[in-house]
Amino acid sequence: MTHVIRSESLGLDDEIRDLLEKSMIGMSEKEVGAWMDHIYDPENMFVMIRDDRPVSCIQVKHRVLHLTNRQLTVSVPVLFCTHPDYRLQRCFGKLMEAVIAQASANDLALLTVSDQVKVLEKRSFFPVARCREYWLDRIQIPPLSDGSVRPWRGEDLYPVYQGFVRNFPIRLELSRDEFEAHLAYLRAAGRRIWVAADQWTHVEGFGVTLPVSTGIRFELLAYENSRALVNLLARQARYTQTLVVRTGPNEALERLFEGVVHRPKDSVLVRLTNWQLLSRWLNMELRSPQALFDAFPAAMWFGLL
Repeated sequence: MTHVIRSESLGLDDEIRDLLEKSMIGMSEKEVGAWMDHIYDPENMFVMIRDDRPVSCIQVKHRVLHLTNRQLTVSVPVLFCTHPDYRLQRCFGKLMEAVIAQASANDLALLTVSDQVKVLEKRSFFPVARCREYWLDRIQIPPLSDGSVRPWRGEDLYPVYQGFVRNFPIRLELSRDEFEAHLAYLRAAGRRIWVAADQWTHVEGFGVTLPVSTGIRFELLAYENSRALVNLLARQARYTQTLVVRTGPNEALERLFEGVVHRPKDSVLVRLTNWQLLSRWLNMELRSPQALFDAFPAAMWFGLL
C-alpha cells in the first residue's frame, strides 16, 4: 500500500487532532485538546500518510540525558498512535524506523517511558528500569503536620521541580518553558495541582492529582523533603480511602509508610543509535543500553518527558 512518511506535520493540525481522538483510547477529548494546545510540536511530529490522511504518528522531543557527570542528547518519543483501521499493517514499525534513522544522524540514543514493551523491543529498544505504582490506604498516612497544602495559585514551581530532579543523577531535566508547558497541559486536561508549604509559607513540594474509580491518583510528585511528601498525601487522604501514587524506579515510599508495596508499571526503554561512538566518548565498551546504565548505577527519574 502506497504511503508517505513525513518528519513533520505542518498544516495537519486538525487531522492530527482527529487521529488522536480516534486512536488514543486512554485520552478524553478534553485531554487531546489540552495536549494539542500545550505539548504538540508539528516540527517534530513524524506522520504516515495513507489514503490522503494521517494514519499513524509519533511525537518526538529532543532532550538532554544526564548521566551523573555526563550529558548526551537523546530523542524521546513522547506519544505514538495508529488509527484503529490501520493497525496490524506495520504502520507504526515503518514510522518508528524513520524516527530511528533521524535519531541515528543526530543523537546517541532514544529513550521513552511506555507500557508497550514488546512493540518497542521489536525496534531494538531495551527496558532498563520499571516505574512504580503504590497503593496506600488512608490509615497508612499520618495527618498533616508543620505546614499546609492548598490548590496551586500560580506560584513558581520550577525551583521545586529542579531541586527535586537533581536528587537523581540519571534524569531528563526540562527547561523552564518545557516545564511550564507541562503544567499548563495538566491543568487544561483536568488535573488538580496542589502545593505544600511550610509554616513560613515557603513552597516545598507539589503534586498533580486526578480522581479515579479507586480513589485519587497522584500522577506527579516533587518535593524538597519527606514532610512535604507526607503532607501532600495526607491532604488527599481526608477525602478518599485509597491513594494511588506513581513514582520513578528509585523512589521508595515503603521507607516512609509501613506495609505499603508497589506494583511495577511503565518501563524505561532505551535504544542506542551508535554504540561505537558512545563507547569512545565514555571510554568504555557499551554494546547495549543495559551496559550503559550498568556503568552508571545511580538513581533515575523520568517523570516528565
